[in-house]
Amino acid sequence: MELAGYRFEPLVLALVAVAALSTVNLIGSQDRTRYELARHVVLDHTLTVEPGLFDRATFGGRSYSDNAPGMSALLIPVYEAERVAGVARAPRDWSSEGDLSLWLLRTLIAERQHHGFFGIGVPTLTGLRVVLVGNRGLLIFSPVTLAAVVGLWLMWRQRYRAEALVAGGLALGFLMLDGGYFLPYGGGSLGPRFLATALPFLALGLPFAFRRFSRTTLTLAVASAALMTADAATWGVRPFDDSAWVPGRNELAKTVWSWAGLNRIVGAGIVLVCALAAVAVGGISAARRRETAAVPT
Repeated sequence: MELAGYRFEPLVLALVAVAALSTVNLIGSQDRTRYELARHVVLDHTLTVEPGLFDRATFGGRSYSDNAPGMSALLIPVYEAERVAGVARAPRDWSSEGDLSLWLLRTLIAERQHHGFFGIGVPTLTGLRVVLVGNRGLLIFSPVTLAAVVGLWLMWRQRYRAEALVAGGLALGFLMLDGGYFLPYGGGSLGPRFLATALPFLALGLPFAFRRFSRTTLTLAVASAALMTADAATWGVRPFDDSAWVPGRNELAKTVWSWAGLNRIVGAGIVLVCALAAVAVGGISAARRRETAAVPT
């Protein structure tokens, strides 16, 4: 079930890390809430946040972040280091910024979330279409997931039935949940982000698909790496409803390589090369391991 040889796994992981973590996007309303929670923990030793923030819940007359706390926890040592160095951001009155847009978001989203189970209802064909083949659909930008689905079927046939059933059931369950949610992409995001939790389980089928359909699986993986790089490098800059396949130069987001003086095109090129290299190294390594296993000892 190995996709890459153990000797090459660190290299593959390093290339994936560079490709995935290089893009820099503008701060959003959710990021503000996470930042303010970290700041309050450091300065006030409390878990409260300002009432003017977007992603918050109220209890006992106080406001709290309703985001998952992981990112805020990671921000705590960063904010503390910034505070010690004297470069931490000063407290801001978020309630005075974007009042109209926040009011519209709260009104529209909160109303929809009152229906069903926190906004999740019966999956619809429209919802499933948006998740899978919408302008940021999973199959549009990550067609290799088709090979993963076929791989789970091959996994079942090779008597890994319990594993295939669990992986396929989880992937299908998250797909149904996302297809029944009133906001399938969860707002402005690279794609159906609520489905991301199921992707590692879906990916268990890739080794089986590669073993049976090597060229097709590798081709889909290369296409997915290129498409996801283009999506990641532009989604924070392009309009949400922009469905053009080729972005313009002004639609490229900054990358961490901008801090080294490189322009946006070069930065995006580095991300693309790393993504394609990760696929190439993984594919070559897997092919070599298969050839080695086929040689009689």
